[in-house]
Amino acid sequence: MKEITKGTISQAMGIRAAKMRPSRRHISIGRLEKSTTEEDMKEMCTSLGLQLTAIKSISNEDSQSGSFHCVFSEEDSKMLTHPNTWPMNLILSRFYLNERARESLKTLSNN
Repeated sequence: MKEITKGTISQAMGIRAAKMRPSRRHISIGRLEKSTTEEDMKEMCTSLGLQLTAIKSISNEDSQSGSFHCVFSEEDSKMLTHPNTWPMNLILSRFYLNERARESLKTLSNN
């Protein structure tokens, strides 16, 4: 192994720590009116005081209700799960990312 006398090994090898990305919460919100748009969801989240990072409709064309994949900042996690935050009869659940969702999210986040 190479002997290093000045500084640290990481300095000598040019190693840097990775930049920390802000933590995010991926949530599926369902049982909305079929006519609900992404803009409607953005307005609702803003009025509730939630910081929406990205949103995408995940409703099937033949479904009877609307649903969305929403990404929120970590700071909003307590408010997201508080029962009085959302209107009644909505379903909130964790959204699990698969490869297709990851790629879609990259394009949403770049806009």
